[in-house]
Amino acid sequence: MLPPSLSTLNNFSNQQLDKKDILYIRTTTSTSSSAFVFLHPSITMFSSNEVILGGSVSPGFEPVRDMFESNLRRGSEHNCQLCVYARGRRVVDLWGSAAGDDGYGPDTLQCVFSSGKSLSAACAAVLVGRGRLDYRERVSTYWPEFGKGGKEDITVADVMRHEAGLVSLARTLRWEDMFRKE
Repeated sequence: MLPPSLSTLNNFSNQQLDKKDILYIRTTTSTSSSAFVFLHPSITMFSSNEVILGGSVSPGFEPVRDMFESNLRRGSEHNCQLCVYARGRRVVDLWGSAAGDDGYGPDTLQCVFSSGKSLSAACAAVLVGRGRLDYRERVSTYWPEFGKGGKEDITVADVMRHEAGLVSLARTLRWEDMFRKE
């Protein structure tokens, strides 16, 4: 039997899910709780009647296009776009629809969640590589004001792993608060 929170996935899948198809991880700390769900690659979330694929890839990047198309055909993606630059040159520019949505294309606005996390991690890794940041160091070493209110022992690694227990602000911030000098 699936945990209750996972049983609703059956509403989105075109097949019944079973425990063997899912890796379910739940983490809990004193201040927060997270759940992660990973579906077996054979599980599809959308039934795809007509796949529309557009765009181009540079020579050598054909496997990216193949994987992109495979994700659409399996129903792992609904409407999606992928654009990759390598050494300042666009090498992948793909878009597609597993729903046969011919109105979806390269210029369709796309809602993206949590995209800043990977960019922050990449920037932090560059700083670590240059010796300017240490994951084991306390955040207050780099930002002294952070070490107040019980946060003095939080490390950079704690923040990067989202295990610092900083789940919300104590009050609503106003736009003016972002630029206050005190």
